[in-house]
Amino acid sequence: MRVAWRRPAAGLAAVLAVVVWNLRFDAGVSSAVRHYLDARAAYLDGRGPQVEMGPVMRAAAADAAVRATTAAAPLAIAALVLARPLRRRAG
Repeated sequence: MRVAWRRPAAGLAAVLAVVVWNLRFDAGVSSAVRHYLDARAAYLDGRGPQVEMGPVMRAAAADAAVRATTAAAPLAIAALVLARPLRRRAG
């Protein structure tokens, strides 16, 4: 018996995995930008140390990528499991 819902469900899970990854990555980078701008404003006002954008954003992008991948991995795994062909029973 062919299960017709598996392929659309796999596609939906894959699309959701991409959306979740993108949203989580963007949230992480946006948060880092806000923190950088606050730290930079404090430096310019003489209330904090000098902060450079390059190192801050490299670290933030790496952290955001790890967190986004962790959030999207279950959906990606579900998509792969749903997309695999069903085995036919012998007999």
